[in-house]
Amino acid sequence: MNEILKGLASLPLTIVTSILLILLGIVYFVIALLIVNVSAKIICNCDPDINWVVLSTSIIVGASMLGAAIQEESKH
Repeated sequence: MNEILKGLASLPLTIVTSILLILLGIVYFVIALLIVNVSAKIICNCDPDINWVVLSTSIIVGASMLGAAIQEESKH
């Protein structure tokens, strides 16, 4: 019974942490989206289609998250 209460006590912290990580992920994606969009405008001197900007940003963010996970795993 004591372990159930400890688990329930840590549930709000887990929920708050999950929400915070989701919000930080969204902020990181938006910043990366702006960087890719501005870089494409500067390098190509054109206005890129937003679908391609979102796709390339998704690939970049996904690859950086995967790389960070692999790096953390190799430290252990």
